[in-house]
Amino acid sequence: FAMFVALLLRRNIHSRVRSWLKANNATDEDVIEELKQIKYVKIDGKWKMKDALTKRQRELLQELKLDLSFMDGTDGQGAERTTH
Repeated sequence: FAMFVALLLRRNIHSRVRSWLKANNATDEDVIEELKQIKYVKIDGKWKMKDALTKRQRELLQELKLDLSFMDGTDGQGAERTTH
């Protein structure tokens, strides 16, 4: 069952980044490896990105339409976000 779910996820990622794969002569494995390198750590109760995103990682996140700004406490523009 887990393999089936993994296959579904992989196909979903592939369909979302198909144009990026062709433009960068990359494979599905390249995408997964790039995304695996994104690391977060919890410091003083807040999640912070361990390292800055590379250009490839930013491009992939855009292709996947993923917004990780909720993890760094900003609104995606660098401004602090407040919660009530």
